[in-house]
Amino acid sequence: MYEAKEYSRAGRTAISEAIIRGLLETTTALGVQTLAFGIEDTVHWQRCRELGFSCGQGTFLGSPSRIDDLGSEEAAQPSLAATTGDAL
Repeated sequence: MYEAKEYSRAGRTAISEAIIRGLLETTTALGVQTLAFGIEDTVHWQRCRELGFSCGQGTFLGSPSRIDDLGSEEAAQPSLAATTGDAL
């Protein structure tokens, strides 16, 4: 997992960028889905898209909910847009 806001704080150095791109390239080649979490705004969302993450989580994509508040089993299923690369 990758925390989007941590990357923003890291100053986007060339070294951190190279490490993230290398990890994404390797995991993609192995068929592993990648998850960026902590996507809190448009800047984080765009950066995760540019980097090529396959999944994302964060308040920008949807607010957290209590399980009891979800109601039916259908409501408990996350939307495709909120969990896959389609959202990113």
